[in-house]
Amino acid sequence: MTSCDDTEIEGFSILSRIVTVFLVLLAHVVAALLIGSVALAMSFGPVRSAEARPAALLKPGDARSGSLLLKNGDNSFADATRLGIDVALRLASCV
Repeated sequence: MTSCDDTEIEGFSILSRIVTVFLVLLAHVVAALLIGSVALAMSFGPVRSAEARPAALLKPGDARSGSLLLKNGDNSFADATRLGIDVALRLASCV
């Protein structure tokens, strides 16, 4: 082997490493764009408007389990908006 052969082998090795690094980076960019576009598409789900008024209930007996009823000015009741928050309450009597 001559010194020219060694240069060609080293040059090919460096070039192949550069191409490999470029392809790995390209694969990461494509994966990030794919995941980002899927996340964006999933975020366009049905949205409830915060301005929508809850339906009025005829009487407190119409409430579902775990409902909080709000009394309207016209003696009707409305189910409060659920936020998906769990609350634990403990009541104590101070008599």
